[in-house]
Parts: sequence; C-alpha cells; structure tokens
Amino acid sequence: MKAVSATFITGIILNISFALAANPPATESWTLLESTKFGVFESLARCQGLTNDGQGHFWFSANQKLTRTTSNYTTEEKVNSSPLEEMKNLGANHIGDIDFSNGKIYAPVEDGRDYQHPIIAVYNAQTLDLEKYSEISKEWLPDGIPWLAVDAKHSYLITSQYSHTTHINLYDLQTFKPVRQIPMSQMLTSIQGGKVFGDYLYMTANNETNTGFAVYKMDLMTGQISKIISIDPSVVEIEGLTLNTQADGQHMYVLGLTGSGLGKRIRLFHFKK
Repeated sequence: MKAVSATFITGIILNISFALAANPPATESWTLLESTKFGVFESLARCQGLTNDGQGHFWFSANQKLTRTTSNYTTEEKVNSSPLEEMKNLGANHIGDIDFSNGKIYAPVEDGRDYQHPIIAVYNAQTLDLEKYSEISKEWLPDGIPWLAVDAKHSYLITSQYSHTTHINLYDLQTFKPVRQIPMSQMLTSIQGGKVFGDYLYMTANNETNTGFAVYKMDLMTGQISKIISIDPSVVEIEGLTLNTQADGQHMYVLGLTGSGLGKRIRLFHFKK
C-alpha cells in the first residue's frame, strides 16, 4: 500500500470543511401539527404578524390594526383599530411583524410606498394603547422596516431591510439607536418576519433564487443561516411567525397568505419540534 501524504489528507479535510460550511447539516426537525384557515374578517385583522407571551395569549398585526386573542387564535380579547393615528404625520400606514417582551408590544411601522420614515412603536400589551414611538435612521433600512424582534437577553431590537438582505441590524432596546450589524452567511429576500429564540433568530423569507418560502434559522453569534422548514406551496406570500416552549417541547406558528382574488385568506401553520 502506498503511503498517503499529509498534504493529501489535509486537502480532504479542507474540502469536507468547505462543503459543510456551504451546506450546513439540518439541526432541527419540525412537524406540522395543524393548519388553521381564518375567515375573511379574521384574515384582514391578522395578515401581517404575530407574537405570544408563552402564557396563552397571542397578538396579531394587520396593516393598521392590533388584536389580542386567546390561545385558540379566534377569541378576541382586545382590539386597537387605529394604532397609527399619532404617527400619521410621518405617513405611517403599515405595521409589520410584531414582538412581545415584558408587557409591551414592539411594532415596526412603515410609510409604504415611500419608505422614508421607519418607525419603532411600543404598545401596552394589555390595553394595546400606544406608549411611545420613534422614527429611526433609514440608513440600514432603504426599503422599510418589515419586522421587529426583541432580544431581551442582550437588550437589542433586531430587524433588517426587506429585500436582498445581507445583514441583520441591531438597535438598543431602550434608546432605539443603531448598535451594529451582523453579516449573514447567505442572502435572503422578502423577509417578512423574525423572532429571537434562545441564541438564534428565526425568519420567514424567500431565498435569493426565489425557489419558495421557508423558515430560516440564523446563529446570532456567527451569522450562519440554515433553512429548517419549507412552507406549503399553497402560500402566495409568507408573513410573520412566533415561537414558544410548552410542556411537550418547542412550538412555532407561521402566517401565510393563500388563495387568490376574493378567495385570499390567511392561514396559520402550527409546527412542533
């Protein structure tokens, strides 16, 4: 048998390493438990984003509406039908994917189609009353602020631009001032939702080749991204998502727009890890 050179072995190891970096192994397996199709009026009220408190309450956002429900998603507990009234002077007309933290709802607010005034708004989670809002710099947000996630552990608010996204943006949770950006290991586009869960950011998006909507997981330390769930092909537009931990494990809830014309409806996909 011929001796194998150290150079040859090193080359094999490097090739394997590069292959793993380009195609990271799947680290999670999620099973679809149920799919809930909302009626026409519910769809109008829940067409952008959602979040939860881990205690059986869900909050949904529409373009210009906030709703709090019980864990069955349909029983409304509180509604704010004019959450953007105080921001109209900035052209505010659209709420994206929201998040819950410490009794507050954090909402990304846009002035679409101009996208000149990205806003972070904070609401009382119980009353849904506006507590404060602040216009932030559009330097990192050239096409709006489509989603907002709270990283309470590190006191950050996290978001990104909508399309051709290569960086995640971190803002101070108290001041809303920009802190830094995290480079992503791959470009995503049409990012509609994001949530921090543990040390990871989960996002709903398309990818750079437009091969279908999916849920992606990003390591907030390294920026490494992997696709963990391919969304049902009946979905014509992906929306927000939320996660929680229950007695039987981790759960994820994803909103997607299905149908066409007058038959368009929002569907909620419930997954379990």
